[in-house]
Amino acid sequence: MGVREDVRFGGIDLTPWGKFDRGQLAVYPLLFHLLDVAAVAGVVWDRYLTRGQRCLIAAGLGVTPAEARCLVMFIAGLHDLGKLSAFQEQEAHPWARVSDSLQADTTSWRRMPHERASMHSVLQLLAEAGYPVDASDSPGVLVAQILGGHHGRFLQVDIDGAAKASRVNLTLGGPAWQDLRRRYFALVRHLTGATVVPTDVSVTAAVLITGVGIIADRLASQRHYWLPKAQAPAFGAGEHYAQAVRDAPGLLEQSGLIRTTLPHTPFTHVHGGLAAPNDLQASVMEQLAPVVGKKGPGILVVTDATGGGKTITALEAARIFNAGGDTAGILWLLPTMATTNAAYDVLEAYVAAHRPEHAPVSLVHSHSYLNTAYTDHHLAAHEPSTSDAFWPGEDDADPPTGERPEERVTVPDGWLRGWDRALLAQFTVATHDQALMAALPVRFSALRMLAISGRTVIVDEVHALPPFMRQMLGRLLHWLGALGCPVVLLSATLPGQVGSDLVRSYLDGAGHPHPETAHLDCHPPYPGWLYAAASDASLTRIAPAAAVAHAARNRRRADIRLHPVRHSSCTDPEDAPARETRLQRITQEIAPVATSGGCAAVYCATVADAQTTYAHLHTALDWPDGGPGGQLLLLHARLPGHEGEALTRSVRTALSRTGERPSAWWSSRPACST
Repeated sequence: MGVREDVRFGGIDLTPWGKFDRGQLAVYPLLFHLLDVAAVAGVVWDRYLTRGQRCLIAAGLGVTPAEARCLVMFIAGLHDLGKLSAFQEQEAHPWARVSDSLQADTTSWRRMPHERASMHSVLQLLAEAGYPVDASDSPGVLVAQILGGHHGRFLQVDIDGAAKASRVNLTLGGPAWQDLRRRYFALVRHLTGATVVPTDVSVTAAVLITGVGIIADRLASQRHYWLPKAQAPAFGAGEHYAQAVRDAPGLLEQSGLIRTTLPHTPFTHVHGGLAAPNDLQASVMEQLAPVVGKKGPGILVVTDATGGGKTITALEAARIFNAGGDTAGILWLLPTMATTNAAYDVLEAYVAAHRPEHAPVSLVHSHSYLNTAYTDHHLAAHEPSTSDAFWPGEDDADPPTGERPEERVTVPDGWLRGWDRALLAQFTVATHDQALMAALPVRFSALRMLAISGRTVIVDEVHALPPFMRQMLGRLLHWLGALGCPVVLLSATLPGQVGSDLVRSYLDGAGHPHPETAHLDCHPPYPGWLYAAASDASLTRIAPAAAVAHAARNRRRADIRLHPVRHSSCTDPEDAPARETRLQRITQEIAPVATSGGCAAVYCATVADAQTTYAHLHTALDWPDGGPGGQLLLLHARLPGHEGEALTRSVRTALSRTGERPSAWWSSRPACST
C-alpha cells in the first residue's frame, strides 16, 4: 500500500499509542500526535519565528523558505517515531489495544528512551529517502540528532554502531514494526510536503529547528488539546491532519506566542513624559538608524554614568533594530533579581504605552512569583490561564493607587509562565544566568537559544559579571552573532578592553574571526556608544560633538567624607584617644533629615548591623508626630519574600523620577546594592 491509501480510513494501523490518560483511560494514536506536532510546527514557523530566523533556517538547509517550512514540519512530526518500539509495553491498557500482528512481532526487542529510538530508527529511513548519512556531519545524521534532542539533550549518533540498520532492526521490533515505522515516515513526509532533500544542515539551523520541535511538541501534548481528539478520533490520517492544521493557529494564539508589532508612538509618550531625548539618546536615534538600514543588525555598546539615560537609549536602539523586520521583541538581562524587578516595571510600561492588542511581558528569575506587578492576575476557574481584566471591590470603589482599571494586555497567559517557557514571550526581563544557560551544555539549551534569538537582546550592567560569567557571555555573544541577533551592551564602568573583547566575540560568531578584527579599535568611548555591524564588521561611533555635549550636561558632583568610628563589637586600647561609635555618627548624619525632611540611606555590611541601627534610630531621633511611622524603613535579605518585595517596590516608586520622595528611608546593603 502507498501513502495515498494510508491516508484514508482503515489505510494504516492506528493502534500504537502516543498519549494515554489514566483517569479517563483515553488512548491517543501515535500517528495522530505526530501529525498534530507537524501542524503546530507549521504555525510556529508562520506566526512565532521572525523573518530573520526563517531565512537563517532556510539558508542553513540550502533550500527556499517555503521548502524549509515543510522540512521543519516534517522533522518535528517525526520526533516520537521511536515510540514504535518496546515503549508501547509500558502501559498495559493501551498495549492491549495494539493490533495482534504487532504484538506478535516483538522478538528480541529492547526498551530504550524513545527519543534515542527515534534518532536510531529514522537514520535508515532518511538514507532511503536520499539523505546523506555517511558522516557525522551529514544532513541525515544531523536531522536524526535533532529528533534525539527533542527532550532537551542532544545525543551522539554512532552510525557504525548502535545506529546501524542491522542493530536497530534487532532492538526495535521485527518486520511488522519496521514496516510501520517506514509507512509512518512516508505518510508524515507526504502530508507535510517535505519532498526536497536539504543539501546541508548548519549548526544554527539545527538548534532553531530543535527549538521549534520542542515548542510544537509541548503545545500539542497539552491534555486539553489532545484528549477531546482521543475521545472523538478522526476516521483516518488525512482527515485528522486537515483538522490539526485548522486547530493549530488557535492553539498558538491561546499560548500567547503570537508575535505583535508595536505601533509607532511618540517618544514623549512611551518614555514617561520626557520632553525630548538627551544628547546620547538623540545621537543613537539619528546616527544608528541609517547604519542599521544599510548594513543590518550588529552589536551596540553604550557607556555612561548611572542616570545618564542608558535604559531609554537601549529601548530606542531596540526599536531601530526591530524596525528592519528581521527581529521582533526585547530581551532585557540584568544581574540581580532586584534590578530585574525594577526593569520589568519599565519594560511593562514601555510596551503598554504603545497600546498593543496583546503583548505579554514576562519576568524570568527564581523568585518572580513574589513580584506583585507580575502576579497581579486571577486564575481562570476552568483552566490554568489568566484573566487579565481588573475588577474593583464589591462596592465598586476606585482601583487602588498604582493599579490600572483597564485590561492589562502585558500579562502573560498560563502557558508562558512555565519554568523555561517564560523566555519565549516576545518581551522579557530576566537575570543574566537565564540567558547564559543557552550557551552551556544543559538540558533544553536549544529552546533557550530559540527564545533568545529573533529579538533585540539588551545586556545591562555588563561590568557586574564575574570573570566566569563574562566568559560565558562571550560565548553567548558568539552564538548571537551567528544567529544575526542584534545586541545592546550597557554599562557605567565597563573597562575598555573588556568591551572590546565582547564586541570581537560577537563579530567572531558573525563570521569575522579574531585575526580579521585584530586591527579594529573596538574600545567604546566614554560616555558614548560604539556600533559594530555583523555584516562587514564596520564600526560607527557617537559623533564627538554629541559626546561632549552629553558629558557637559550630565556632569555631577559627589562629596565623600570619611569618619573613623568604633564598631560596638570592638573596644579601643586604654591609651588610645576616644572615638565616637558608629551609631553615634550615623545618628548625627540622619538627625537633620528626620527633623527638617529630606532623603537619606544607610548601608550596612550585615543584616544584624541593619537591624541594630534601625532599632537605634527608631528611638534616638526626635521624629515628627511622635514617631517615625512609615518614614523609617528596614530592608534586608532575611525579610520574608513578600515583605521585602513590597518594601523594595515602595522605595523604588518613591525615589523614581515622578515619585514623591519621603523624608527618610533606611536600607541594608544586601537589598539595595547593585
